[in-house]
Amino acid sequence: MRFRNRHIGCWYAGSEAGESGDPTLAPFWKRLQKPPFVFLALPAPLTSLTEQLQTASSGWLSQVFLANLYCTPLIFPANAVSEIVPAEGLVWSCRARSALSNSDLKFNIRLADYAMTDFLHSLIPGTLAEFLSFKSSREVGELLERRKTSAEGDAVARFWRLLEPSSSANAFKLQVVYYDWLHWLTDPQNWALWRHFVDEFPDFMDQFSQVFNLTIALGIEVASCLSPR
Repeated sequence: MRFRNRHIGCWYAGSEAGESGDPTLAPFWKRLQKPPFVFLALPAPLTSLTEQLQTASSGWLSQVFLANLYCTPLIFPANAVSEIVPAEGLVWSCRARSALSNSDLKFNIRLADYAMTDFLHSLIPGTLAEFLSFKSSREVGELLERRKTSAEGDAVARFWRLLEPSSSANAFKLQVVYYDWLHWLTDPQNWALWRHFVDEFPDFMDQFSQVFNLTIALGIEVASCLSPR
């Protein structure tokens, strides 16, 4: 999706398949098939990784990788948060206490975009340095706690306005979620699959380092902000 000539997010592809539980999304999905929206695909190594690791949440991990690869938030319908986002790996979540104006909605989307860009410099280098030395899934759990602390501090500092009351008449609903896919690797079986994958693609961590980002997902009341054409 674009705003002021900038890419601001990846639309969650599962939404057109009915995962949102909202049949009214069909015309909006049709609009997303046309310019200025562009279909994004995962590179082959990432497709291979998602096929190996995906077990319980089909489709979710590939969408997380896609958002991280392009360093943009993952956007999906507001009413689908509980059924799309796995509880495991959810770091922080906030729903706007009151509805947002059009300008406030766009402002918060930009905040999420900026956050993922900032994480490229503040979070990923340390994560990669530690990952290279890890010998077991237990060490991933310790790293997750440190990433969670960083994410919570960032989220509160960045999205505190969502907790403030608003009196806007032209309103949108919004939920912000910070998600860390590395939780998948705390499972010993997934960790073993990961190690095998890295052996198969030895340049993966250099070529796709941004995949180790935290993911920010935005649940938006789509019917309010997209008009079918």
